[in-house]
Amino acid sequence: MRHLKNANRLEKVEPKLVQGDSISQALQFAISAADVGFVNASAFYSDKMKAYQKGVHWVDVDAKLYTPIAQGVVLLKRAENSADAKAFYDFILGAKAKEIFKNYGYLVNE
Repeated sequence: MRHLKNANRLEKVEPKLVQGDSISQALQFAISAADVGFVNASAFYSDKMKAYQKGVHWVDVDAKLYTPIAQGVVLLKRAENSADAKAFYDFILGAKAKEIFKNYGYLVNE
């Protein structure tokens, strides 16, 4: 709701807001029971969403109006000697994974 407040629109629409208990529920509300919805951009790249994309018009919300959710990755101490865990960790931090994340609508630190 911060993005609505930052855009000076919250007071006008607040009585009509419905929030999902999860990302999945919010997405379901947005595509089946609402005229407008705020959902994660990456959801539009799933196979399930491809069926809903006809007639759906979406735009990215200006990043100045909200605080993105920071994601991270860790290599646990118990896995530091695992070649597979280390390879996955290195892959996630690499250029190819960043490109994949971008292709699925995620913001990536360069």
